Amino acid sequence: MEVTSLAKAGDRCVGVKTSEDETLSGPTRRATAGCWTFAVEGGRALRAHAPVRGQMVALRHAGKLIRRVLRSERGYIVPRDHATPQKLVAGSTLENAGYEKAVTSGGLEQILARRE
Repeated sequence: MEVTSLAKAGDRCVGVKTSEDETLSGPTRRATAGCWTFAVEGGRALRAHAPVRGQMVALRHAGKLIRRVLRSERGYIVPRDHATPQKLVAGSTLENAGYEKAVTSGGLEQILARRE
């Protein structure tokens, strides 16, 4: 299901309309499409957000299983399974790259170069 437009009562947003021709509403409404809010009909009237790209890298780990998300000021590691070797996701970068989604070698190098 995709949000297609804002549901309004006069100048007030009362919910959202979906691609399944349904209106969803509640006591609180938040615009959570970030920099894509403009793509929702009526969304241009909301405060604009600038797009920020975050890159991450998938890794395999053969050591002791990591059972929870590890975070630090340098980034994060998220376990994706409990098999051996274990799948991990590490990240992230924060880049003012416009709407560019591509992963870059420089971004991956930045993530992989982080050490204790």
